[in-house]
Amino acid sequence: MDSGPDYSLFPIFEPYPGTEIWQGIEKHGTFDKSGKYQNALLSENSAVWIPNGRTREELENFAAQAMMRFYLRPRQIWLGIANIFYATPARVFRYFASGLMFMANAVFGSSRGGARY
Repeated sequence: MDSGPDYSLFPIFEPYPGTEIWQGIEKHGTFDKSGKYQNALLSENSAVWIPNGRTREELENFAAQAMMRFYLRPRQIWLGIANIFYATPARVFRYFASGLMFMANAVFGSSRGGARY
């Protein structure tokens, strides 16, 4: 945050078949094949990876906390307000609607972070 980027994403790491990290990944975690989680990006492997010593819920909470800490900073709020004056009304509406939806999902826990949609 000290470097001052305008936006940031906090995805949950997912190893994919065919990548270097895929080889031997099971010694660093497990694949949850229970169906509770779903990776919509992979058709041949819908299970998601969970590192040893962590839970998927914990990873999702870390990602949500990071998003909130980043985007609720005074600088980000000011930039959002200042950019409104240069945007079209439709874009301003989408900006506020998506922000409200994110906050509502974060508060009521219906958000699905990471690769689970």
